[in-house]
Amino acid sequence: YARDAETGAEIWTMEADDPSVNAAFINWFEGNSAIGPDGNLYVPNDNFFIYAIDRADGTVRWTFRVFDQAWSLPAVDPVTGNIYTGNNNLLAFLGPNTFVIDPAGNEIWSTATDGSVVASPLFDPVGKVYVGGFDGYLRAYDAADGTELWTFPTREHIYASPAMLSDGRLIQP
Repeated sequence: YARDAETGAEIWTMEADDPSVNAAFINWFEGNSAIGPDGNLYVPNDNFFIYAIDRADGTVRWTFRVFDQAWSLPAVDPVTGNIYTGNNNLLAFLGPNTFVIDPAGNEIWSTATDGSVVASPLFDPVGKVYVGGFDGYLRAYDAADGTELWTFPTREHIYASPAMLSDGRLIQP
């Protein structure tokens, strides 16, 4: 829903595709959405789609199919508009669970790990993206091509997004 900030009146409504389209079970929005530099909303859904929605009128610009429910709040690069996100795919052999999508809805790269990626990735100004997963690892990737740069074991599922301090140190709850 989009609502008027002053009155609360409904401006537009967008309904997700029926879950049967992707052999999913539900079509819930988990409450996470991001805004790109172009003004589009990027919204993951449990029906295995990530939607790009025109913020002005609720029109779906494109959908991107992932392999399971998408809970991860997309992180959007404010310069390129690229969208970094994950999904609940638990097993690497089933397909990727971390994706980078360009503003037109095309996959730039993806990678697979054992364990859902449900939190928002973090990217930094020097070209790295950091992603935590249910397999208990925080990973650093080259943001441009997805090359894995390093992993850090946390010994527990990662539900929260990493953060970067002003001195470059990472915090992973």
